[in-house]
Amino acid sequence: MQQILTRLLEQTPKLVCSSLFQFPDPIAVLELRDAPEFESEWMRVHRLLLDHDKLPPHSNEVSETIHAVEEAAFKAVYSSTQAKDFTEFAPLVSDDFGLFAHAIAREFNDPWLNGLFRSYRNGKFPAGSISFVDVSIPVLLKVVR
Repeated sequence: MQQILTRLLEQTPKLVCSSLFQFPDPIAVLELRDAPEFESEWMRVHRLLLDHDKLPPHSNEVSETIHAVEEAAFKAVYSSTQAKDFTEFAPLVSDDFGLFAHAIAREFNDPWLNGLFRSYRNGKFPAGSISFVDVSIPVLLKVVR
């Protein structure tokens, strides 16, 4: 599992590339992320992965790697966009990659979250309707370009 987390950390700059941010209206994309269709699924997965009252804590090594993944995603947004009109995207991308890392650490497989990851893998910023994908994040991660 730590090996898969490390692979995610290594691949994060490739996954958070400038092609993710090739759309004419960033505000419209942010609104799609706030729409109930997207937000309710995101929050569902977030609760399942981060319910600290019901889940055992990660080891220090895993926690540090998860934090490093989140930080790498945040920085990659700025690197990919030169922060131009996309400052609101960095925390969203960081949070998404945090979910991916927590899912790997907990061996959690969710078709919606897999679809969210596949959007990044395919170079498309995830917003609005996310297709469900049965293939897990670790498997999808192995086929990152």
